[in-house]
Amino acid sequence: MFDSRSLDDLPPDVLLIIFSFLSRRTLATAAAVSRKWRHLASSDSLWEELLRSGDPEGWPMVLFAETHLRLGRGSRPNCSQTEAGSSENRRHEQQQQQQQQRKLVLRQCGSSRGVSGLPWCDIYRLRALLPPVLVVDGGSGYCKFGMSSEAAPTGRIATFLEFGNIEAPSLARLRALFSSVYASVRAIPSSHPVVVSEPLCFLPETREAQEGRRRLREVTCAVLFSAMHVPSVCLVDQATLALYAAGAASGIVVNIGFRSTTIVPIMRGRTACDLLPFVCLPLGAMRVTGHLSQLLHDAGVVCESMFTVRTIKESLCFVARDFDKAMRGEERGVRDTCEVPGEGSFTLGRERFLAAEVLFQPALCGQGGRGIHQAVAHCIVQCAAKVKAFQAQQDWKARRGDAGEADATEEEKDPLAGEGRGGEGGERRSGGGEGAAEAGVWERVPAPLTSEDVEEAIGTVVVAGGTSALPGIAERLQLELQRLLPSPLSDRLTVKAVGQYGTWMGGRTVATTSSFLSAWALSKEEYTEKGPSSVHALAMDTHNVNMSTYTYALHV
Repeated sequence: MFDSRSLDDLPPDVLLIIFSFLSRRTLATAAAVSRKWRHLASSDSLWEELLRSGDPEGWPMVLFAETHLRLGRGSRPNCSQTEAGSSENRRHEQQQQQQQQRKLVLRQCGSSRGVSGLPWCDIYRLRALLPPVLVVDGGSGYCKFGMSSEAAPTGRIATFLEFGNIEAPSLARLRALFSSVYASVRAIPSSHPVVVSEPLCFLPETREAQEGRRRLREVTCAVLFSAMHVPSVCLVDQATLALYAAGAASGIVVNIGFRSTTIVPIMRGRTACDLLPFVCLPLGAMRVTGHLSQLLHDAGVVCESMFTVRTIKESLCFVARDFDKAMRGEERGVRDTCEVPGEGSFTLGRERFLAAEVLFQPALCGQGGRGIHQAVAHCIVQCAAKVKAFQAQQDWKARRGDAGEADATEEEKDPLAGEGRGGEGGERRSGGGEGAAEAGVWERVPAPLTSEDVEEAIGTVVVAGGTSALPGIAERLQLELQRLLPSPLSDRLTVKAVGQYGTWMGGRTVATTSSFLSAWALSKEEYTEKGPSSVHALAMDTHNVNMSTYTYALHV
């Protein structure tokens, strides 16, 4: 047994190093020895180090979650409250919230604590008390799932083949899906909360999309709460989760799905499709697989099924860094062979990079329109212009004041007004529109926007979906964007690929945040008491809800 008197003579920094090697139980015992030891045992730096040493590889995501996600998507609104109330009262409430948030930021300056100000020892305790959470990423092609205590998904289901279109609300279909998922992980639904990714097919801010999104959300919660008695449910869209997996709260997500590719701008964890351009390209994993099947057929290679083609694609295909050089044969080691169980070996040459090239050159498979690099570049330019105009608008209002607003023309009041929308080559786009309609999204993000927020949003591109696992796709996209974008935008651009499990990993990050149950999840009791409106409020889908009742997390 150590002599506490001799240890008390050691410098505090040396004692902290010794304490960092103790188990959590022993550390709690040491805290009861003396006041000095109790103070050291509750040191923020010690518990931060314990979290870091417990999972060195996962520490960056722990730090991101506790500094960016801990406050959730905002405090919960009173769902029964309507839009009634004068604009002056709403403006006054928003100003009070902003002042409180600024005070919170000032208190955190120079501190190693999370953005909420909670000590790391409390964060450690809350994370340890969290129950294992089931994380479900339900795509139109495949559903990936697993417990938050696992490092990666433990199961995958071909959703369309086994359950049909899970994006179309159906109680029976979704109940069968979630029952199968819980059975696969051998978990009792009533004992484990669940995080479910929301599909991107309902993101365009049209009335039909809003109704479809809400209907799917209500059916999902009805199945989980009423039929399966799940204790808590968290719903977050796939693009936001993919962005979280990359360790960012703002950026542009390129989600290459089963049938299509969606390009979604996100500001501080909120999809901004009702203000910034949303693009949906008819290019997805199925298109790449189909093109590879045609290439193999032309080369005289016979595959018994599309499953075989998909296996070959996942094993051999890549994205050429320089397509022209690859076609001239300047790429070395292009030919390669893979083994498909039950069907033998397959050797591919140019087909390895020609298959995925349709993402950048749709004309190769007989399809018109833009490639993903052109659509992303357009989105970045539009985002930069919109945000710049919005900041100019805010600066103008700050200088002129509310008293002078009534005398200003419409153009002077809103630099964003009057911009149109459009699309080409089979694309679906949303964004732009009248200034009054556009103001909504800016009420859902913390104000005022800082230069860091803008730089992160237009300087971070995240590629998600199973096809993003193809080698070279992030590097190729970055090179293409640097060619297309002007210097100020291309200089600070970074492109990351989070792979086929990126959305699931983002859901796991949310599920392991210390405030998950209080800030991110809706409990069964709340759902029963407040009804379906609480589902939309927690998801920040707040049409016909007074936005001034929200408070937001400032990401510093």
